[in-house]
Amino acid sequence: MDDRDALTSEDDLFGRIALFNKLVTLGQLTECTRQLADEIAAGRTRHSLASVLIEKGYLAPRAAQAVEQAVRNKVAAEEGEKPPAAPGLEPEPKPMKKRAPSGESQVLAAVGRGDKRARERFVVTTSPAEESATLRVKSGRLTTGDTPVLEAGCRRLVATGQPRLFIDLTQVAHVPSSTIA
Repeated sequence: MDDRDALTSEDDLFGRIALFNKLVTLGQLTECTRQLADEIAAGRTRHSLASVLIEKGYLAPRAAQAVEQAVRNKVAAEEGEKPPAAPGLEPEPKPMKKRAPSGESQVLAAVGRGDKRARERFVVTTSPAEESATLRVKSGRLTTGDTPVLEAGCRRLVATGQPRLFIDLTQVAHVPSSTIA
């Protein structure tokens, strides 16, 4: 079975829209499509392409909502119906008008999969005076489930554009080992 056969028509359209809008890369899309094909081949519960992209940290839940709305609009237009309203889609936050005073940090973005605890545990801050940004992990223990959130935090850290980047793991006391099968 070709990996693309694992995609529903909605998943295929979702992937094309996300790729066209440069929300994901072709490599990320291919990896997630391969994962869906593996799920089907193994007889496991099949997830949507959006959920796999979010789970891996390649796509923010808010961006996925916007792409799903575009898919609904496209399908409705093809069927000659009025597009449904986006459920719970909030307007984009306004950019910050002023920077933090010299020497003080300011939270740019809390990183997480949407649950409050994850957002509080992985925080990106910046210090304009020092031309630096820091991803602070506020947790005594990391798990393998934290991998997508940590990766998303690293992406946010790089996106600050600061020349000096730091990852503060001083509060982390335990990171489980992983094995390669």
